[in-house]
Amino acid sequence: MLLEFVHVYRRKKFIYRKMTTQSRILIKGGKVVNVDFSEMTDVYIEDGVISAVGSDLQVAAGTRVIDATDRLMLPGGIDTHTHMELSFMGTTAVDDFHTGTKAAVAGGTTVILDFVIPQKGTTADPKVCCDYSLHMAVTWWDDTVWLLCHVSLRVVRVH
Repeated sequence: MLLEFVHVYRRKKFIYRKMTTQSRILIKGGKVVNVDFSEMTDVYIEDGVISAVGSDLQVAAGTRVIDATDRLMLPGGIDTHTHMELSFMGTTAVDDFHTGTKAAVAGGTTVILDFVIPQKGTTADPKVCCDYSLHMAVTWWDDTVWLLCHVSLRVVRVH
């Protein structure tokens, strides 16, 4: 979301799509604080994605307006080391992907990087509430794991 925010801010992009009033929000008059600037401005959000940042934005009728006067608007946080559902040395983390990411979002975190020690055939909970990535330990080795590593490093260029 931070990258989208900076990208949209620099291009002064405004995208209009027909949608319900529930999916359009205009936050007016707050101070946007980002890594490279801070400015009193408005933020327009469509379908949960920041679509425009600027003053006096033109939006569709029925858009929900939130007054942010005397408030700071900050990008979502990134938690780079979480343990959702992690089993280790006879203990298991109290949070699963649903409850842990729900709590993260409530606190302003929009992305987690979860540490996992996978068991063969396991997957992440599909009910996550925010973006996530995994960093993991390799717990077995076979041709499939080799192929996944090869594709990740050489084709997708994941490091």
